[in-house]
Amino acid sequence: MSNIVVSNGSTSNKCPVPNGQPEGRRLILCFDGTSNIFDKANTNVVKLVSYLDKTDLNKQQVYYQTGIGTYIPPGTMMPFMVKSAKLLDDAIAWDIDNHIMGGYSFLMQNYVPGDSISIFGFSRGAYTARALAGMLHKVGLLSRSNEEQVPFAYSMYASNSEMCDEFKATFCNHVWVDFVGVWDTVSSVGVFSLTDLPFVDSPDFIGVFRHAVSLDERRCKFKANLYHLSPEERTEPQVQPRRRGTHGSKPPTDVLEVWFAGGHGGKALLPSTSQLRLMR
Repeated sequence: MSNIVVSNGSTSNKCPVPNGQPEGRRLILCFDGTSNIFDKANTNVVKLVSYLDKTDLNKQQVYYQTGIGTYIPPGTMMPFMVKSAKLLDDAIAWDIDNHIMGGYSFLMQNYVPGDSISIFGFSRGAYTARALAGMLHKVGLLSRSNEEQVPFAYSMYASNSEMCDEFKATFCNHVWVDFVGVWDTVSSVGVFSLTDLPFVDSPDFIGVFRHAVSLDERRCKFKANLYHLSPEERTEPQVQPRRRGTHGSKPPTDVLEVWFAGGHGGKALLPSTSQLRLMR
C-alpha cells in the first residue's frame, strides 16, 4: 500500500498502484484557483502543499501551480502583452491549455513506471486537475525530454481527435491516475463553457475521485461541475465494499462527492455560513 506522506511524519492511505506494478514514488500535483497565489490568506490548495513532506524526492515529489490569471509562460508573447493576457486569463481562463500542459510537462519529466499520481485542485484549478487526468487517459504520457511534442499531445486531446489512439501508441505510455481530489470544480468560465474538454465530467479511468462542493453557492459562473456517470455505468446504488477488477480489468472508480455548507471562496449567502468556505 502506497501512502501520501505529510510533513509531520503521519500518513494517509490512498489507492494502491495497479497489480503487477512495483511501488514507486508519489507524484502529487496541486492546482490553485483563479488569481490565487501564496499570500496572507491562502487557499486549501496551498495549505495542502504545506502539509506534504518534500524532504525526500526519491519518495515523494510535489508540484504546485498558481491559479489561472497569475502568470503567462515565458516566451509565449511579447512582454507588453503579458499584463493584458493575465487579465484575460483571469476573466475567461483564456490560457487554460498552458496550465494543463504545465502539469503534464511535470509528469513527463518526472514519472517512471511504478510511480503513483495524485492530483488536487480548487475552482478552475479543479477543472485543470480533472482535464489533466483526462489528457493522460486519452493520449498517455510522453517519454521524458519530449517538450516539443506536448502541444501536439494537448491538441490531440482537446480536439478529441480520432488519431489519439495512434498517437498514444506511437509516442506515449499508458499511466494510471490513482487519486483526484478537488474543491468546487466550476462548469463554466466567463462567457465560455469549460465542458468541451474530453473526459472531465466522468473521470471513470482513475482509482479514487473525491469532490467537495459548496452547498450555498448560487452564482452562475460558479455552478459546480459534478461527476456524471455514463449511461452504461448508471446502476442501483452499491452498498458492498469496492472490489478490484478481475482478469486484469480495472476496478470501478471510487467516487464520493460531498456538499458542505458555505459558498465558493467564502461568499456564502447566509450570514451564519459566511465563514464556511471551501477556498480556505
